[in-house]
Amino acid sequence: MIQSSNKSKIAFVLGHPAHYHYYKNIINKLIERKNNVRIFYVSKDVLSGLVQSQNWDAVNFFPESRRSVKKNSFLSLIGIAIKSEYRLYNLIKSFNPKLILGTDVTIAHIGRLLDIKTFIVNEDDTSATPENYLFYPFATKVILPECCDKGMWLNKRISFNGYQELAYLHPKYFQADSKRIRAYNLENKKYFIIRLVDLSASHDFGKKGINSNLLDKIIAKCEAYGEVYIINESSINEKYKSKILRIDPSDILHVLAFSELVISDSQTITAESAILGTPTLRYNDFVGKLGYLDEIENYYGLGFGVKTSSPYELIEKLNFILSRKNLKDKWKRKKERLIKDKIDVCQFLLKLIEEELK
Repeated sequence: MIQSSNKSKIAFVLGHPAHYHYYKNIINKLIERKNNVRIFYVSKDVLSGLVQSQNWDAVNFFPESRRSVKKNSFLSLIGIAIKSEYRLYNLIKSFNPKLILGTDVTIAHIGRLLDIKTFIVNEDDTSATPENYLFYPFATKVILPECCDKGMWLNKRISFNGYQELAYLHPKYFQADSKRIRAYNLENKKYFIIRLVDLSASHDFGKKGINSNLLDKIIAKCEAYGEVYIINESSINEKYKSKILRIDPSDILHVLAFSELVISDSQTITAESAILGTPTLRYNDFVGKLGYLDEIENYYGLGFGVKTSSPYELIEKLNFILSRKNLKDKWKRKKERLIKDKIDVCQFLLKLIEEELK
């Protein structure tokens, strides 16, 4: 465990692997500057392994995994939220930080109850995630990309010209390394990644993604051009087991960066892949509802979003991408334009935190 002084107590609450990546550089810089930082996290996908790879003061407040909830039961989701809030309340109260940061719905309520400042950092528009209405009003500040929730939360929002993913994917902090994919026999190989998510979070309630019938078609088409690998979040049909790519969680970004194409029903993997300069195909019920992905896909042209009502369109887009030559070179130029336009999100948030702690 990294030892730090009591200069300023700061709590980070992580509920998703993306939160680890987003805050990693910020947390380490705060610790280097002798702040007392404690991480509270849950067992979610590969999050535990990622947190444990760091020498942090960290507590898993939901080790049995919140995924155990029946994803089609709204009451069960409410029950999990209440249990999470109760557990985290006691841990936060004991630590008594000056500031709490995260995206988890519980922290705004806990901060209000304990009179602790809370910064909610998010990039999902409220129109797609209406549960924002249940906790944004209780937060001290809501930190959002300019393209998210335009015109909303004006009395407490802090806007920035970027995306959460740029806090760790900006070239200052990340460079794709082909040596990191050598262990998986991917180096100098043309391959395609299919990412399948569990869709069990509260904002995923009732949402659909890639089904088996569509997955079969995607695999068949991509296999004509290269190797196909699946990175899945939960259980998967036995017939796909041979295609599952089992990798160290710390290598996932390198794998995405060197892929020819990433096809996914995940928001985060789509955004990460696009910002890394890899063409993306996103297929889920959030298409058209999230400002940051609309901007990445449509304004910067780094991917295609297809609604689940149009599976034929996904195949059309896939055929179009597979037929194009030198696509990665074109995507590299698009990626460079995006990076040039956006700010260093890590430095932005670090400065914001330190100003609040003065």
